[in-house]
Amino acid sequence: MAPGGGVIGYYIDDMGFAFHGFLRAPDGTITTFDAPGAGTSYPLGTFAESINTVGAITGFYQDGSSVYHGYLRAPGGTLTSFDAPGAGTASGQGTFAVNI
Repeated sequence: MAPGGGVIGYYIDDMGFAFHGFLRAPDGTITTFDAPGAGTSYPLGTFAESINTVGAITGFYQDGSSVYHGYLRAPGGTLTSFDAPGAGTASGQGTFAVNI
C-alpha cells in the first residue's frame, strides 16, 4: 500500500482469463488498466507490482507472443513500456519491472 492508502494489484477477468492491473484509491475508487500490447487471454496480460509515494506504478506485461515487457504508469495514467538491453525476445523471456 502506498502512503495515503492507494493499493495496486492485478486480477483475472472472466472472459479470456487475461490479467489486468488495478489501482484502488483511498476513497475506494478502482481504476483498471492494461499496457498497450498486452495479451488478452490466459496467461497473458498486465501485472502491477509496485507503487511509490507519488502514485507512479511499475510492473510488467506479457504480449500475445508470451514475451514480457516492463512498464511505468505515471500518476496521471500515461503508460510507458520498456525492455532492458539484451532482454530475450522469445516466448517466456523479456523484462520484469517489479519495484519502484
